[in-house]
Amino acid sequence: MSPYGIPAFFFEPPPTPVHEMFEDGVDCEGCGEHLTDMAYYDGVGAHYCEDCIVGKIDEAKSEASEFAIENCRITKPLPYSDLGRCRHNCTNYEELIEKLNKDGVIDQVFYSAIRERIDELLDHAIHGPSEENEGQL
Repeated sequence: MSPYGIPAFFFEPPPTPVHEMFEDGVDCEGCGEHLTDMAYYDGVGAHYCEDCIVGKIDEAKSEASEFAIENCRITKPLPYSDLGRCRHNCTNYEELIEKLNKDGVIDQVFYSAIRERIDELLDHAIHGPSEENEGQL
């Protein structure tokens, strides 16, 4: 959840039949269970059972929200009211996402948290506080 109560990022990679990737199955990176039916690939080299990938994503959501709140900033005056142009030209958005691996599930969670937080800051700066977010930034 974002500070405004808006459902934030929802990422769960689709399960992949293990036999399409590994002849003898694969071990879950989280719990070590040997998977022979379905596995969840994290995009950066590890495979997980459903419980472990959901737990890993839930943990990342919390970390990503905290990271975004602590690090996202408007860095220049806002010369226009276009969120997209301001996001890229007047904030530290590009700096924060440049090292993220777009294929990695956890990095996608961080990307979404950063984008959501930057957009919240810009919306507040451009349009003023709304009833939902007044006093929360």
